Amino acid sequence: TAIMLNYSIKTPSAHKIKVQIPHDLFEPDNSLSMILKPKKNIRILGVVNENIKKTHKYDLDVFFKGILAAVETKSTIIYNSISQGDFIREDPENYDLIVLFGVQLLEKGYFTGQIKKFLQQKKGLISFAGCMEQDTWKGLGIESARISQAPANVDGTRLENTYLSFMQNADLSIDAINFFKYMPIKSASSNMRSRLFLREHKDPIIVSTIIGESTVICAGFLPYIGYSDIVYNGNFIQFTMRMVWEALNQNPFFGFIDREIERLPIKNILQNNSYVLHHSDKGDERLEVKEIDNRNTLVMPAMGLTEGNDFYTITENNNIGLNFAYNVTRADSAIEPALEKTFTEAEKKGVLYLRDPSSIENLSFKNEFKGLLFFLLVCAILFENYAHLVRRK
Repeated sequence: TAIMLNYSIKTPSAHKIKVQIPHDLFEPDNSLSMILKPKKNIRILGVVNENIKKTHKYDLDVFFKGILAAVETKSTIIYNSISQGDFIREDPENYDLIVLFGVQLLEKGYFTGQIKKFLQQKKGLISFAGCMEQDTWKGLGIESARISQAPANVDGTRLENTYLSFMQNADLSIDAINFFKYMPIKSASSNMRSRLFLREHKDPIIVSTIIGESTVICAGFLPYIGYSDIVYNGNFIQFTMRMVWEALNQNPFFGFIDREIERLPIKNILQNNSYVLHHSDKGDERLEVKEIDNRNTLVMPAMGLTEGNDFYTITENNNIGLNFAYNVTRADSAIEPALEKTFTEAEKKGVLYLRDPSSIENLSFKNEFKGLLFFLLVCAILFENYAHLVRRK
């Protein structure tokens, strides 16, 4: 069930928001807390490969534009779309983020030179590959693998720290997202972060890295019909905005669930610094710094059912480092939900289970239950004979 909530924030300062929903049997997750820090006047330039565009019915950035329109207002994000041929008339310095749709970055050339110059100014770049040429990002020193048109699903075992990490929740079906035309990225080195994997492919199809002073995100597909059906999935909104906010280094949303608490957006965590978690009711708790996956990470305490769904502050050397909200989900419960595979395994082991009380008349007994029923019937007959014949004597 989807609930649409429309609320307009007029000022770009931080806002604490708590949404209450009608209660159910699991009371702790009946509210959603978040801190929003909207930005103003973010300028994005979309550059479209006109040769690919000619072979498609709609604009290549049609779904991307739809996401921006659904999430942000015109006063927050200003989006302008041009063809690659018209780029020479634009001044890249007027934009905070450039998004390329099927545009090839050659090793040399005017366009690549302008993009490299743009990346020296703490800007952002997202490049979607048109899957027409293998050397899409050769000008950036990023090598892609061979273009594939074999249908593939997102790898649900490698979701952590990807743009679809929120789909680790059992209620969200990662198998519903398919890719049909794509190319993995081979040179995913230590200075790159892998942001999405497909099954049966070792290399990621999305990576993020730092080039010059800017964040660069390379995606080995187009967000368009025929490349992936993710554009029709409701989770495509959050997926796309996670890319945008990382590229801009301006995440406006600070509300976390489950294992997201292990990767809080705090920069330059140092072993010698003092980090403390503050909560109005629970008090203060000092946090330990550990190196995990070659990165300094804060070791967060277990967020129980009573401490969740509230606002927290982390201070670094007594200075505010991060304000955020944590939300309880069923992942915080010790009770594991029954999944479809649970029933399948139970049936293979001969376990009798009931999923719908109204279907009790349709239960079929296994052999062991038939044996038990026969034994109980014999016992009943013997007891009746004892009661009526033996005791009378």
